[in-house]
Amino acid sequence: MVNEEKKKESRIEIIKKLFNERVFYIGLIVLLLGLIMNPLSQIFIYKYFRDAPLLNDVLLNSLPFFPIPNSYNWVNFIALLIFGIYIFYKKPKSLPYFLLLFGIWNFIRAIFIVLTPFGNPSIFYNGNYSIITEKFEILRFGVYPSGHTGTTFLAFLLTADIRYKFILLLLTFVVALLLLLARGHYSIDIFSAIIFAYAIYCFGEKYLKNKFVVR
Repeated sequence: MVNEEKKKESRIEIIKKLFNERVFYIGLIVLLLGLIMNPLSQIFIYKYFRDAPLLNDVLLNSLPFFPIPNSYNWVNFIALLIFGIYIFYKKPKSLPYFLLLFGIWNFIRAIFIVLTPFGNPSIFYNGNYSIITEKFEILRFGVYPSGHTGTTFLAFLLTADIRYKFILLLLTFVVALLLLLARGHYSIDIFSAIIFAYAIYCFGEKYLKNKFVVR
C-alpha cells in the first residue's frame, strides 16, 4: 500500500514538473490549434461549398443501417479516457509527445476537410433521417478522414502496454463498425484515417519522440 502511494505521488510529481517544460506547452498549443482548426474548416466548407457532393459507397450499400448516431461518440470518448489513464499510470513523461501528435492529426484532418468537401453520408443513405443535420447542419461537412477512427487508432499505436493496446485496438474496430452501420462516415474516411494515423505515428517516432518525451 505504501509503495503504491509512493508510485502515485511520483506520477503526480512528474506531471507537475511537466508544467515547467517548454515541450509540454508546445504540444498543448499544437493540440489546441488543431482542435480549433477542425470546426473552422467545417465552417469554411459550409459557407463556400454547401452543395458539396454526396458519394456512393459500395460497403455502405452492402451493410444494414442502424439509427445509432451517438454510439461512436461514446466509444471514442471511452477510448480516449482509457488512453488518458494509460498516460497517467504508464507514460506521464510522454504527455507532451502525445499532445503534439494528436495536434498534428487534427491539423492534417482540418486540411483534408477543406480539400475534400463531401456531404455526410447519412443524408444520402438515410433519407430524412439525420439527427446531425437537423440540429447541427454544419456537421454535414468535414467527413474525410474520420476523426473518430483516427484518434482511437492513434491512441492504439502510441500505447505500449499489451493490455491497453488490445482494448484500444478493439475499440478502434467498434468505432469503425458503428460509423459504418450508422452511416456516420464513408468507408474511405475510415480506412484513410487509419493510414493517416499510422503515417503520423511513424513520423513522430522517427523525428519527434526524442525531443518531446521528458527525461
